[in-house]
Amino acid sequence: MIGGSYWNEATINWDGLAPNVRAEVTKYIEEMHLLEPKGVGFVFYGDHGRGKTSLATVILRNALARGGYALSVRASDLVDNLLSKVTVFLPNGAALLDGLRHVNYLLIDDLIKEDLNYRLRHLESVLRWRNDERLPTIITTNLSTEALASEGWRRSLLSDKSRWRGIRLTGEDARKS
Repeated sequence: MIGGSYWNEATINWDGLAPNVRAEVTKYIEEMHLLEPKGVGFVFYGDHGRGKTSLATVILRNALARGGYALSVRASDLVDNLLSKVTVFLPNGAALLDGLRHVNYLLIDDLIKEDLNYRLRHLESVLRWRNDERLPTIITTNLSTEALASEGWRRSLLSDKSRWRGIRLTGEDARKS
């Protein structure tokens, strides 16, 4: 799960965001009621400390405020738990896989390039299932657009502009301040 510090909206310096970033995130939040039934997700990408997880969490907080259900999980933890021989349960008692498939909004934080194909297939399975069921997924990653597209399944999923919004975050490392 995502650490509690990200759930504090004050961690975002809204004035420090580029106007296009602020506008894109605001528009997505304002249109959530229209985008959710279509399964429109969001990808935040950029270097460490640019506010990707904080912005994604703001979207989740808005989904919760609208009465939706949201789950946030680090990509590495997600894959490790899916590969576990022991069933992993969420705090509400649901099995992890059921939660991944039925929660309104899923945040997969810190997606990295996976080296092992069997690990990658588990993540692909979750993302394809959610895509097919039109459930919004939000991804944060340090991968460039080229690296995201280097894996065939990611390219086929994330290139559909009607289903995915993407924005690159630049600027100073907020973690150093």
